[in-house]
Amino acid sequence: MKHFRYEMWSLFTRIDGERVTSEVVPQSYETWQQPDGSTRQVQTSNGTSTTDDFPSTDRPDPPDAPTPASMKQWVLSQGDGTGAGVFLNRLNERSLDTVLTPQQSAGILRALASFDGIEYHGGVQDRSGRTGLAFSVEFDFGGLPKKQTAIFDPDTGKLLAYEEMLTEDAGELNVRIPSVTEYTTHLSSSYSN
Repeated sequence: MKHFRYEMWSLFTRIDGERVTSEVVPQSYETWQQPDGSTRQVQTSNGTSTTDDFPSTDRPDPPDAPTPASMKQWVLSQGDGTGAGVFLNRLNERSLDTVLTPQQSAGILRALASFDGIEYHGGVQDRSGRTGLAFSVEFDFGGLPKKQTAIFDPDTGKLLAYEEMLTEDAGELNVRIPSVTEYTTHLSSSYSN
């Protein structure tokens, strides 16, 4: 069985005529995935927990013999787009329910290095206080210009955190620029009994 713990928060916006309401909605998740792919998930938000069971999904596993090209293809295989911003966004999604081996994590980092526009920011701390190495890209994935940042564990290569920040234009959102609009902290991903 696979076990995952992660925290997310995102900007929730409601537009009613001329009134725009934006608020940050923090959530924590704990997920158990059976070998058949079925999943039980506990989501906690504003002190209230809900439990949901999901059937097996048909998502491909990462390659057993990873190369940068095969890991790039695996990350980008579901959905449209092929750029660095799409890669970081999809890697964040994939990390919610995939336990990667050290070789697969290394393939991910090598695939990331193959994109134009990736900036290395050195050592940083994520929002849970863990030290990691940060990489970012400026991109308009989702319609507005933003900076997407991924933080990786320097020892294992695993994704620790992912962030999206509006950089130039908030559109109709009621926020200042720059403004973080999404953040995910991957606290643990492992196999358990």
